[in-house]
Amino acid sequence: MKSIICNTLIGVALALTPLFNSTGYAAADSLTVDTDLRAVYCLSLLKEVRAFQQNIQIPINAPESLKQTVQQALQKELQENQELQSRLKRYIVLRLDYIDTLQFALASKAGKSDFAKVTDPNNPKLIECEKRCDPPQPETAQSGQCLKQCGQEDTTIRRVQSCQDLAFLPY
Repeated sequence: MKSIICNTLIGVALALTPLFNSTGYAAADSLTVDTDLRAVYCLSLLKEVRAFQQNIQIPINAPESLKQTVQQALQKELQENQELQSRLKRYIVLRLDYIDTLQFALASKAGKSDFAKVTDPNNPKLIECEKRCDPPQPETAQSGQCLKQCGQEDTTIRRVQSCQDLAFLPY
């Protein structure tokens, strides 16, 4: 009787083995693991963006109307960033028990690293885009739109920009 139960348990274990990957997560959860790490990456990146935005200085000699416009746009960006961070934090807190600590740290570091790359004034892709888009090209309404389109040609810039859309989160 014991050998029948033992053989049955071994059979069940062997049958379930293909459902798990090397991390111990069910294979069906690999998408969830990717979502978890992307959320951590984006949260780290958005924290860097927020710090950068908070340090933007409007020139003192700028016209008052320009100062107000920039200040309003910056406040809107800071509010949107905060909303994105809050949503990511709510998701991550619920998933902390399932995220590998090392993978969490690497995803967070990648977010910081990518932000540093895309804000580096010596980044060749940024230099190319600035040359292409300044002054604004006739086919684009604004230089900002041109820069966004130009940036889509670079994988790091695309990855950074993807954190503005949290549609990848399940809730």
